[in-house]
Amino acid sequence: MKKILELTDQRVKSLEKIAESVTDVISNVQNAKDSHESAASVNTVVDLAKQWHQVAVQDAIEKGKKLGYSEACRDISVIMNQILEAVSAERSHLQALMEEVVAAQDVSDPEAKGESSDPLT
Repeated sequence: MKKILELTDQRVKSLEKIAESVTDVISNVQNAKDSHESAASVNTVVDLAKQWHQVAVQDAIEKGKKLGYSEACRDISVIMNQILEAVSAERSHLQALMEEVVAAQDVSDPEAKGESSDPLT
């Protein structure tokens, strides 16, 4: 019986060592999992390259929009300058016509020369 008790005691101690080892393994596995999760959450070179590519694409789109707006403004400026020149030319033309009408009126209007329109005076 003594032998059975000794064997049982050795078996209990052996199971305790196995339990300790399993607990250590579980702890190591948990630490490895945490470490790998942490490493996976860090941006890799590929992740950074993808992000940079997205920034570059957005920047190119914005630059394209700005260039398009710039060209549109340049075109509108040319058109507005042409309208301004046309308005100025029309104003000059009307001014010249008005001056001709006033000059013609002065020639044909005897009262403008200080003459009376009454032929008896």
